[in-house]
Amino acid sequence: MRASASQTWRKNLQTQKLITQISTILLQHQNWTQIIPTSDLISHLTPSFFLQILKKTQTNPQVSLSFFNYTKTHLGFKPDLKTQSTLIKILLQSTVPVIPILDSLIQEYPSRVIVDSVFETCKGENLVCVGLSEVVECYVEKGLYMEGLEVYRDVLGFGFAPGIRCCNGLLGVLERVEELELGLCLCGSLMRIGVEFDVATWGNVARMLNKAGRMEAVVRLLDSGFCSWAIYDLVIDYYSKCGKFEAAFARIDEMRGRKIEPGFIAYSSILDGACRFGNVEVIETVLGIMTEKKLLQGLGNSKYNRVIKRLCNSGRTHASEMLYKRARDEGVSLEAATLGCMLSAFSKGGRMKEAVWIYGIISETGICLDSSYFQAFAELLCQEIPSKEMNNILICMIKRGVHPHDEELANLITWHCKKGQLKETEDLVNAVIEEGFLPQLSCCRALVKHYCCSGEIDSVMSLHQKLEKRGAVLDVATYNQLLRGLFCYDRVEDASRVFDYMRRNAAVSIASFLVMISGLCGAKEKRKAMQLHDDMLKMGLKPNAKTYRSLISVFS
Repeated sequence: MRASASQTWRKNLQTQKLITQISTILLQHQNWTQIIPTSDLISHLTPSFFLQILKKTQTNPQVSLSFFNYTKTHLGFKPDLKTQSTLIKILLQSTVPVIPILDSLIQEYPSRVIVDSVFETCKGENLVCVGLSEVVECYVEKGLYMEGLEVYRDVLGFGFAPGIRCCNGLLGVLERVEELELGLCLCGSLMRIGVEFDVATWGNVARMLNKAGRMEAVVRLLDSGFCSWAIYDLVIDYYSKCGKFEAAFARIDEMRGRKIEPGFIAYSSILDGACRFGNVEVIETVLGIMTEKKLLQGLGNSKYNRVIKRLCNSGRTHASEMLYKRARDEGVSLEAATLGCMLSAFSKGGRMKEAVWIYGIISETGICLDSSYFQAFAELLCQEIPSKEMNNILICMIKRGVHPHDEELANLITWHCKKGQLKETEDLVNAVIEEGFLPQLSCCRALVKHYCCSGEIDSVMSLHQKLEKRGAVLDVATYNQLLRGLFCYDRVEDASRVFDYMRRNAAVSIASFLVMISGLCGAKEKRKAMQLHDDMLKMGLKPNAKTYRSLISVFS
């Protein structure tokens, strides 16, 4: 026992010496990766060993983080939750960001486990609120707002109020994904716990109220003294869209009175509204003001391009259209990218007529544009009431490599199919497949059904072959319908090929075997039918007694 205790003591002493040696090297040498005793370190590298080094190097958080990353990357160290939480506590006391550590944590552990660990590690250090706020921010950066809300709730449960920065981040992501009810509930919660809102918070509140159709509340917010560029811009845009230009200019004057200088967004809102309503006087007034304030910087060749693009990026489609026509009348040649921006902006704004107009100009002039400019246009075409012209344009889009959202494209194809517009359905499906995309299989099911019912067997086999090349697999019921159609027109070999494909992709049922066996017997291929019968039984797919007796009778 004494020898064993002595050995343990010596081992612990050696371990402590190694910890001290490594910690000293880390703190005193910039080239520590070349000096550190790697072989000894690897043999001792456990979470508890690493924690002791962290405690000795915590005076230099950057060194602690660098050593942590080194051991993970080069020595295969797998830190536990406690080790990572301790490193987070060390980093929180410095300017070194903790997000990279939290990124790995949220991929490994549930939010509640992370919260409990950070709380236990940081309590007593006045770091709990800061640490948990960082956890919220990490989830927000990943767009994981539900997890962020769970952590926010846990922070309140511990009796803390989270930092305003993480709250603004959470409000911002809720506004972007249009979870407006959740966002406004969070605002109410923040008010109840006494969190002091800053300019960014009120901006988030105003944007959510605007998206919720509650602009009157935003106006009341402004009149109550909560003012910022963001809120003023929303209110001025609201008045401009309603054609209330006197009210919009009154808010401009009010901004100046509050030492808030109106910018491009505010003036372009009024300009866009004036263009929408055809108010020439307001158009000229705003253009004069914007030119005077150097918000337009003159309207020469390159200036037109820059201003129109900026208007498009701000969603000011009426103003961009007006300036485009002025440039055209002045003989100014605009860049291809400017037309692309206009096409995208008109499409996002739901202005189909104007989008088609700009697309026509792009097509007539043979301008080459990146496919990203056409994405919103293709999606708008899928949402509109279909016509032959729109269908042809959409097919051109698809051939450019533009792929609309699957669900919207599927709805359009299915609509054509239900209306009996076979050519439009075929053209769209073929265009999608030929460009290397796969349409939603519901479209293909509708097309297979139509082909089989109308006896267009060559067409249905052509569709099957295209899908097979792409590795697409339809549902069993659709395949069974296809098999029946093939046997109905004596296409026995085609039926066998389709059935082989079904079996390779595990898309067979008892009904599939029954169709094949009956069809082969009807085609005098009883040997093949018997083989399929045996295969069916081996797969455990024997039908009920009545169906089986009926099946056996086809062999007699």
